[in-house]
Amino acid sequence: MRKWLNRSDNTSWLLVFDNVDDLETFRISDFFPNSLSGFVILTSRRPECSRHGEGWELNVMEEQDSIILLSKSYAREINITDDDYDEARRIVERLGYLPLAIDHAGAYLSILAKPLYAFLPLFEANFKTTLNKKPPLGVWQYGQKTVITTWEISFEAIQKEDPQAAELLLLCSFLSNKDINTDFLFLGLPGMLKERSEVEDHVSVLFSFSLASQKKDSSGFSIHPLVHSWARERLNPIKGREMAAAGLRIVSCAIKTTKSMKIDTRRHFIQHIKICSSLALPYVSSKNDDYKQEFEEEWITFGALYYHQGQYTEAEAMWKLALAGREKTLGPNHETTIILAHNFALLYFYRGKVDEAETMLDRILV
Repeated sequence: MRKWLNRSDNTSWLLVFDNVDDLETFRISDFFPNSLSGFVILTSRRPECSRHGEGWELNVMEEQDSIILLSKSYAREINITDDDYDEARRIVERLGYLPLAIDHAGAYLSILAKPLYAFLPLFEANFKTTLNKKPPLGVWQYGQKTVITTWEISFEAIQKEDPQAAELLLLCSFLSNKDINTDFLFLGLPGMLKERSEVEDHVSVLFSFSLASQKKDSSGFSIHPLVHSWARERLNPIKGREMAAAGLRIVSCAIKTTKSMKIDTRRHFIQHIKICSSLALPYVSSKNDDYKQEFEEEWITFGALYYHQGQYTEAEAMWKLALAGREKTLGPNHETTIILAHNFALLYFYRGKVDEAETMLDRILV
């Protein structure tokens, strides 16, 4: 092939290398012809490929283009005047406007002859099935690949190259995916990371395999919502609980070790508390309520930040967990239990729940 392309009478040729994602076992440039009379296109999820020439990053699709793709794969035209047009909008938004995932969704609905409104409940109930279901190979242009297999291949490569980067991705799946600050991770993982530069080194591996994206004009990064969900879904119950517990402790540790708590910093932490507590609770909760005492320090820390932000409903939810755990561990008359109950009384007072505040104070005085 190279000899043919290098012939002087061959001009204006185009050579395409698709899915050049393995940059560790061979050099793709060894397959480039020497002739300058044509063009070479590489498609890859690895940004390092841009070293071979001019690179363009393809971002997620626009909403309207996403709906057109969904319409095509669903084999039914979806118009703005249709009753289920808003449902189509919700589907593509939930899929993060990711082309392959949208193509999967349409194919899944088409194969099962399901209406659009059936997709999201099925998707939330069984993430892997809906993104692994594909049409027969003869009409599926991606071969054996699905969204899930693509991410799994990348994850396995990361595990070989940098196991800590792989663990970091799993940990981040229990944090807010929109803005994860490297300083935040450094403060939250004192036992795992000794230097801030280590965080950046591990995160750069995730960038390299397109499982995380650098935020512009920021030291933070984001994770696509589907990658964020997939990273949790792939965990078995034991590993899931381990990562969920680690997520709670990361957020709590970062809050405690932050010296200057500015307004923006508080908002950043609140964002992670909301996501982490909601995602982690199903993994760490148990029938005997041991999780309330196991993570009582985390609940107290989260509640305190909510309290100082004036988010009293959220503070109450966290402190209820903490108080139940503290009473079980230390008893209702222990000094720290009484202090927490006193804070609860103040919280009720500020919320205008005078009767509840008096009940809590009576409880302390008994």
